[in-house]
Amino acid sequence: MPAWCANTLSANGKSNKSQLQLKGFVEKSVSENGAFSLSPTYPIPSSELYIQPGSMMNNGLAIIIYRSGNQEMLKQYLNYEWVINAKLKSLSEIEEYLIKSKSADLDLGLKAFNNLNKYGATDCYDWCEKNWGCKYDIDISDVILNEPNKFQVGFFTPWNPPLGWLTKISKNYPSIAFKYEWEIAGVEYGKMSLFNGKIKSQTLKKLAYYKNKNVEKQLQKLIVNMGLNYNQNVVKNEK
Repeated sequence: MPAWCANTLSANGKSNKSQLQLKGFVEKSVSENGAFSLSPTYPIPSSELYIQPGSMMNNGLAIIIYRSGNQEMLKQYLNYEWVINAKLKSLSEIEEYLIKSKSADLDLGLKAFNNLNKYGATDCYDWCEKNWGCKYDIDISDVILNEPNKFQVGFFTPWNPPLGWLTKISKNYPSIAFKYEWEIAGVEYGKMSLFNGKIKSQTLKKLAYYKNKNVEKQLQKLIVNMGLNYNQNVVKNEK
């Protein structure tokens, strides 16, 4: 289960042009059932990225890259504990061991290799982390305000804030003024404002526990809406 990052995004449009862009952004981002998501406005580029990540893929990828003439990825295996315990001394021995022990999927590794060359990522999770900033799309969201000149939504993303997604969206909707806050429980709190793809202001604070009351209230509301009991002590990281 991931460590959730709590997010609040506000989008403002004062002029007619910016309100038209805001309308388009909201219509694209919010589904008929009211769920807010990242992919409609910044989609994963291909279904080829939807492959199963994991050690089988990684080991297969390391072998494919090694066979292509690049030893760097497989060289890292020389420091792995299981390689040392198995007394494997060379890259060819590691390759043979992975294949004989059926610990590598070469077909999956080849797909990951091709994806790296085409999309700069091995799989959809890798692509999302590199482009959105978080591992996959939003699981829980709550539209707080939806008016012609202002939109506000709270949502949770896995582990990290989607800063790459936000920068891309700000460029694609240049007339909208975005304000964004995020908090990773017990780790950090940040906020920024963006316009036309450029960061106008930003703040980042390292935390010992939830300090931002607006984000905490949003978390409480979403937890209650899920039918769960909100316990502040679960959120805090006591020293």
